[in-house]
Amino acid sequence: DGPIAPDLLATLRWTNDVSRHGHRGLSYGYASSNSASHGGGSAWEIHNTLIMQGPGVKSGMRSEPPSGIGDIAPTVLTALGLTPPPSMTGRVLREAFADASVAGPAADGPVEQWEDRSPEGILRWSRYGGRTYLGSIRRGRPRDA
Repeated sequence: DGPIAPDLLATLRWTNDVSRHGHRGLSYGYASSNSASHGGGSAWEIHNTLIMQGPGVKSGMRSEPPSGIGDIAPTVLTALGLTPPPSMTGRVLREAFADASVAGPAADGPVEQWEDRSPEGILRWSRYGGRTYLGSIRRGRPRDA
């Protein structure tokens, strides 16, 4: 919720079923077939992979705290030795840096998780490092919520 938040959010119904290609997460509505999509609200579409490589970046690490696309620009600026402007809403993914003097202090505290439920569906959220992240959107009463 905020000044640039949308008034309407739409996503296809989805499940954790396995596709014909062997990947979990199916969205319904594409020409009456079960298939995955891009840009939907399923956890399978929202939770993706970011690979970083370069001087000062940890090798072989897997970051567990939530992150989002808004975190990429401040992280890249920090890797380049620049200070992200206050107008950027993302956090620096400090846990990805090997050199603490480059990264500064990592975000503190546990990951907070919660759900907003209504008859229309479920929004799953998490908060870490002062930022809030959408984890998934479920429409209606899903069978595998």
